[in-house]
Amino acid sequence: MSGRVEQRARNEVVFRRGNEAILQNTASHPRDFVAFICECGAEDCLEPIYLSTTEYEIVRSLSAQFAVCPGHEEEDEEVVVDAFDRFVLVKKIGQGRAIAQKYDPRA
Repeated sequence: MSGRVEQRARNEVVFRRGNEAILQNTASHPRDFVAFICECGAEDCLEPIYLSTTEYEIVRSLSAQFAVCPGHEEEDEEVVVDAFDRFVLVKKIGQGRAIAQKYDPRA
């Protein structure tokens, strides 16, 4: 696995863990949309993405899926599952998928 692909996959895992903490912290304060962190692999990206808790659970339904800001997709590392105005649902492929599955906090 190239160092770049591995580092991006590890960054995505870190952002996913952060989003899991955000979800836990907002559970007692229901709202229509929650501001999560973009789960793209760019280490300097902290852009918010707004998802309902139902949308977030759909993203989390598979270990290899992530929610990213529109335009943050990486064609060589993931495929677009679905695209919306507020976020893009992507699924990791190749070696990045193995890292995503290995470090899934819900697995």
